[in-house]
Amino acid sequence: KDATYPLLYVTVGKKGDLEEYTCNVESITRKDTTFTSERVQTITLDQSGFTAKGLQPIWGCPNWLVDKERKNLWAFSAIKRTLASTTGDFSTNKYLALKFRLPALSEGSAITLTAADVLEEAVFPFDAYATQGGCIQNGKIYYAFGFANNTVSPQKIRVYDTDAQKIIGRIELQQYITEEPEDIVISGSKLFLNTNSAKIYQLTFPTGTLGIHAVKR
Repeated sequence: KDATYPLLYVTVGKKGDLEEYTCNVESITRKDTTFTSERVQTITLDQSGFTAKGLQPIWGCPNWLVDKERKNLWAFSAIKRTLASTTGDFSTNKYLALKFRLPALSEGSAITLTAADVLEEAVFPFDAYATQGGCIQNGKIYYAFGFANNTVSPQKIRVYDTDAQKIIGRIELQQYITEEPEDIVISGSKLFLNTNSAKIYQLTFPTGTLGIHAVKR
């Protein structure tokens, strides 16, 4: 209420950081040409009870994704670190997505999600190194991977269907971009990919189909 924009959910995503498992919820307000941001809630993942409940713990650095259509919060990570130096063969790792309720601000400024809060655990094949960032829309996760000019960990996008728990889209990006992908947002039938440069790429995909066709901009 009274904010200029919807809440912004910010992933820490740095291995070894004291807030590695925390999502910071920010409220951004604009007054004329001045913008201010206030942290209104922190959401932290506690995995201590995962094994006892039969859940697979993640290695760390969950990326927090808000499914606006379904009003859920997801944490996306893997069984172990996603670099080629730590995963090695693809078969030794899996990607994991954990589904939670989307906490209301009325629940308090500090929320801890535990094994008891996991609504669903989706497990996906591992076929891309180096997690970057992504988003979720109506149960489908769109995620970017890889580095620039790296033949072992090239730039990729994968689309994960959390309902079917399978990969439904694969895009190999090295033929389209030379930069390192960072994050993804979807608007209508367009997917926007920002990079670690001044460039943002637009990809188009037919609504209602599983295929995605990249268009270099």
